[in-house]
This record gives sequence, C-alpha cells and structure tokens, in this order.
Amino acid sequence: MIRRGRIDRREFIYGAGAAFAAGGLLAACGDDDSSAPAPPDEIQTVSIELDFIPNLIDSWLWVGESAGYFAAQGIELDRRIPGADLTLKPRLLGEGEFDLSFLDTPSLIFGRAQDIDIVAVGTLFAQYGAGVIFNADRGYTGPADMAGLTLANFNSLDWQAFMRTFLADGGLTTDDVTIVDPAFNSVAAISEGLADAADGLFYGERVTLSLLEGETPGWIPYTDHGVPDVPFYNLATRADWASENEDLLKRFLVATGQSIKKYLTDPAAAEAAFVACCTEGATATGTLESTTAKYNAAIPFFLPPGAGDPADADYLKLDESNMQSVLDWAEDSGLAETVFSPGDYFVSDFLTDEATNPSI
Repeated sequence: MIRRGRIDRREFIYGAGAAFAAGGLLAACGDDDSSAPAPPDEIQTVSIELDFIPNLIDSWLWVGESAGYFAAQGIELDRRIPGADLTLKPRLLGEGEFDLSFLDTPSLIFGRAQDIDIVAVGTLFAQYGAGVIFNADRGYTGPADMAGLTLANFNSLDWQAFMRTFLADGGLTTDDVTIVDPAFNSVAAISEGLADAADGLFYGERVTLSLLEGETPGWIPYTDHGVPDVPFYNLATRADWASENEDLLKRFLVATGQSIKKYLTDPAAAEAAFVACCTEGATATGTLESTTAKYNAAIPFFLPPGAGDPADADYLKLDESNMQSVLDWAEDSGLAETVFSPGDYFVSDFLTDEATNPSI
C-alpha cells in the first residue's frame, strides 16, 4: 500500500522517452592531449551552479579558492545557488543560465531523454551512500524484515526506484509495506514514530539521527540489495560550451581535482570551508559539529568503491562499465523508460593527468 502526501519540490518531473540527438555530444570531444593547457594572461570567470545551498558535497570549491588552485588556472568562480525547484537544473544548464553544474546522475538521464544537450565531464561525488535507516533496537538485517512495516520513502523517482529494488531483493513489493512521504525529513519520521524505517544517506540522515538519538542507528545500504553504485554528483555542462571552451574546461578540472583532494586530505582546510560557506548565516545547513561529522562519514563516498586512501586515489574519472550497469538498472527498475549508451552521458576527453592525479 502506498500513501503519499504532497509532492515535494525535489520530486523529479522529467519524462523519459524523447529521442536523443548525439551530434552535440560528439562536438564535445577534445583531442588526445593528456596535459592541461597553460592559463591565459587574463582571468576568466566560470559560473557554476551548486547541488543545493552550500553543504559538505560542494565545500571543496571554497577549499580550492582559498588554496589558490582556481586562481592559478586563471579562473574566477561565480557560484550560483539553485532555485527552489531542483528539477529544473538540467533544463537551465541546457539553456545556458550557467557554464557548469553539479548534476546528479538521474537528472542527467532525465535531461538527455528530454533532448537537452548536456554531458558530464567528471565525477564529483562517486557514490550515493543511500540506504534504509532505523533505530538500532529494531535490529532489521535486510529487506525481508520490512514486510508489514511503515517505510518513509522520499518522493523522487531515484529513491522510489531504490526502494522498489531493495524490497524486490527480499521478495517484497510496495504492496507488502506502507509507504509514507516524509517530505525529505526521514529523521523526523523515525524520531516521531511515523515510520519504522526510512530512506537515508550514510553521511546525511544516518549521522543526523545518530546525533539526535545519541546512538548509532541501523543502516542497510541499498547497494547490498540490487542497486548499483550510482554516481551521485557529476560536473555537467553543455556540449557546445565544452567544445568552445576546451582549454578553460581542462584547467577548471585540474583545479577541481586539486580542490577535492585537498578537501578530503586536509581536515583543517575542510573545517575552514565549512565556516566560510555552510555553518553560519542564512544558508547554513547545520552546525560545525554536525557538518564535520557528516564530512568524516562522507569521505569514502567521494571516490568510487575500492579507491583506497584519498591521498593516493584517482579523481574525477568516469567509469563506463559501471555507468552501463546503472543504465541497465535504471531501465529495469522503471526509473527511466529510455536510456542510451554510457558515452551519451559521460565524456572523458577533458580529463588530463593533472586533473585525475592532482598534485597539492
């Protein structure tokens, strides 16, 4: 049984089924030079739309700016906070409202299905870290334990697909549980007794619930039950902008690789960024304590599974084989009606050695 409340502003509204014209993507491909170009004499401004209001996922931009990585590449950042309707992100990027955007993989898939000529040029946050959270004393171990329970499931297509896949791995469907819409506040749904278990990010809702309840909650990752390692946030742009600004994009990616690496390996720099961007003022997303706790939990999810120590890891790389498994799952799970090949969504031509193996 499914019982849903109002549609939250984050609900994905794009349809899937429009044909995709690949010509723009082909124009985005650069040459085979693996070295980043030298910066020009003049400073170039690059506008980038964040994933949300400033938070731990995008704080590395402040780290890179403070460390001088973008300035060294002749780049000045123009950070843009998204509007209230996050479902418009692919369309606004395609219309040229900004040069680059943090774009999650489902939005990239939906945007391409709408014939919006956008493409990912690097992976910024490689794993969702999505799963089911619950109070530890419940002791749930897998999807079969969910039969007859009330589950808080986010009202967006990706999380709904996660839940269907998870339940199916235990031989269940949504008819075997009661689904409620927590309006993206699954912590309240758990703490107020409105749900037995709920959607949550390992480094997000799980940490918040832990700080609230004073104990580590239970958490079952969706990737243990049929959901592939979906890349969370990608650096996306328009195919024509990438083609027309190849050198600039390559230099931006170098500074990006350096910034994320320093962010993940220098806690003091990360904390300074949190103070600057995320924990004070009108756009604060939490206290310094809670943001730092989430950051510590999030570090492994910035990189692909098995990437190892962030000090020695590769950055920004796009995994075509993994993306193919994601696309197969998206089609099988009903997340998308129409999918294309990985190369229609991800292009690696702008990633240089300096970007993927950054020196800081």
